[in-house]
Amino acid sequence: MDTETDNEFQNQAITALDNRLMDATWSNYIDKKQLLIMYAEAKTILRHPTPNRKLNAMAKSLFDTSVRVARCLVIEAPEAKVTLSKGREIELDALVLYAQAEKELKQLHMIAFQKR
Repeated sequence: MDTETDNEFQNQAITALDNRLMDATWSNYIDKKQLLIMYAEAKTILRHPTPNRKLNAMAKSLFDTSVRVARCLVIEAPEAKVTLSKGREIELDALVLYAQAEKELKQLHMIAFQKR
């Protein structure tokens, strides 16, 4: 897979999420509504960065993970389930990524609501 193709799949997944996954249908254990919530929370923080760099970094991680989940589920091409990371191809698994996104959301909330 080349970088251009990888970026195109990412952009298609972002577009699907921005359109609230309207045309997306899937029959697995991933909660579409919760995925949209995770994506929206992360995107909001990224659009309005905070002085808390840890919170911004966690939002970026959650955003990327949410996009990868959508990429696996929305794009039918088998190549969409592979991404590049540091020049290496990595297979994406929607269920594993969704579980990771749930953990990241909890961490994001813990960071956001920490008393200083």
